[in-house]
Amino acid sequence: MGASEGAGATGDAAVLDWRTVVHRDFDVDLDEPGERSGAALDALLDDLGAAAAEAGCALVGEWAERLSRALAAGVPALLRRLSHSDPAVRRIVPVVLAYATAAEEDLVPGICAHLRTAAEPAVRLGLLLALGRCAEAPEARARLRRGLRGEPAEALGAALGLLLRPAAHGTGAWSGSAATRPLAPEDEEAVLGALTRCAGDAGPALAELAWCDPEWAGPPPSGPVDTVDSWLAPVPALRSRWLARLLAGPVDEDMDPAVARVLIAAADRLCAADPERYAPHATAVAALLAHPDPQVRRAAVLADCLTHYGSCLDALAAVVNGRAAAEQDRRSGASSRWCWHTRPPPRRTSSPGSARTCGPPPNRPSGSACCSRSAGARRLPRRGPGCGAGCAASRPRRSVPRSACCCARLRTAPARGPAAPPPGRSRPRTRRRCSGR
Repeated sequence: MGASEGAGATGDAAVLDWRTVVHRDFDVDLDEPGERSGAALDALLDDLGAAAAEAGCALVGEWAERLSRALAAGVPALLRRLSHSDPAVRRIVPVVLAYATAAEEDLVPGICAHLRTAAEPAVRLGLLLALGRCAEAPEARARLRRGLRGEPAEALGAALGLLLRPAAHGTGAWSGSAATRPLAPEDEEAVLGALTRCAGDAGPALAELAWCDPEWAGPPPSGPVDTVDSWLAPVPALRSRWLARLLAGPVDEDMDPAVARVLIAAADRLCAADPERYAPHATAVAALLAHPDPQVRRAAVLADCLTHYGSCLDALAAVVNGRAAAEQDRRSGASSRWCWHTRPPPRRTSSPGSARTCGPPPNRPSGSACCSRSAGARRLPRRGPGCGAGCAASRPRRSVPRSACCCARLRTAPARGPAAPPPGRSRPRTRRRCSGR
């Protein structure tokens, strides 16, 4: 326990919950999550008049020590800074309040009052997450449930407030499951839908807060997705459903490559923890082999989960065979169309009875020579480079190989349509999306 923790029992000073700082949100021996967040906290400390000589939780890192100095000013002083003219100060205040071990009557009414007036999405998101410290209180829980129906940033903050809870202060070993609380059945769907908004409109608001500092977590939209994924790690069942919803979108250029790589890593960790239960995510990862970005395809093919499941390998084969069949279909179709359009039209001689057109002669099997020429037929003009002399009718029969003849090429062109599987192998199964269950 730091010196400020012992001094926080008197007056308005709040005690820093350093366990939650270290185990749930940040790390031990952290100086700051980023220069932007560090500068904002320094500006708040200067405005509060917190002396640098005041002792804090220095044993667990400089960041925790600076947070404890801000909390030493008291919850009412921090709440007043929510009206500060500097937006950086307003956005760092909810981060500090999220670790205040103060009484519910000091936190809940003040936070709810400022939620009615705060206009910035980032500030509203942070206040709702901080309100989650007291989610067992009826007033706080009602406000969090109402926030699930708000705009995207407010809904994400309410979902995180209902899900996350302070780290346990017991004497036992730390358990990651202690960082989350079980959700009520009637709240699960709403919370899950709000959590998926981190990849959309709510992501930039979360990126404005120290929990998702771009220097710490990465820029949006991948940074917010990675931050929410780390918070969901203690609850794999909910994490799996959240991941399934984000992977259910179309695999095209609209899926951000950085977000796709974060989702691949999350699916890989889930499959490593329980291969049988989370097998459908491996198939979804294999589907990302069709992503237009090469880095996403490389991350998908290097994922360990691809080696565990036959269904995943089938999906991989379907992607590869589908591309090969499409390319073969494109080439064969272009070749057939060229031969058809460049073949000269039939011509008649002065004696119609003796004329022959380019094609198999009548009463002759198709395997025999394809082009014959009557004595009175005129020489056909030379055509494109693909046919050599254009047609067998332009030369004596013995000098034109069958492979150079337009008619032979038309007869031997591969059929249009997907490539058939080789004998003895079944057709690859189509790619399936996982249900998340």
